[in-house]
Amino acid sequence: MTMRCPQCWREMTYDQMMAHSPRECLQEPEDQMPHCDSYVLHAPQTCTYCDGYPWRQRGRREAKILFTGEGEREGWIPCPSQLRRPLESIQQWPGNRPTTPGESP
Repeated sequence: MTMRCPQCWREMTYDQMMAHSPRECLQEPEDQMPHCDSYVLHAPQTCTYCDGYPWRQRGRREAKILFTGEGEREGWIPCPSQLRRPLESIQQWPGNRPTTPGESP
């Protein structure tokens, strides 16, 4: 099974994805990710900060990669951050939690 890197969208195997560094992908300012964990990306209208990255949200949807905190869907790849650790662990760091209007990540 192959998956796409949420930053550079390169197709790779699970083992390659686990060894792949997000920093390798972040070359340009538009390549930046909204949260401290660069694999965290919330669904549209779930996080005001992630909503500032509509091309990232659109890309995840097109690649059939679940958003952070989203339940399972048949035929979709799990959130890359949640492949590494459970959601509870991801959200322990405030910079990875979804934001609401007036909050900063």
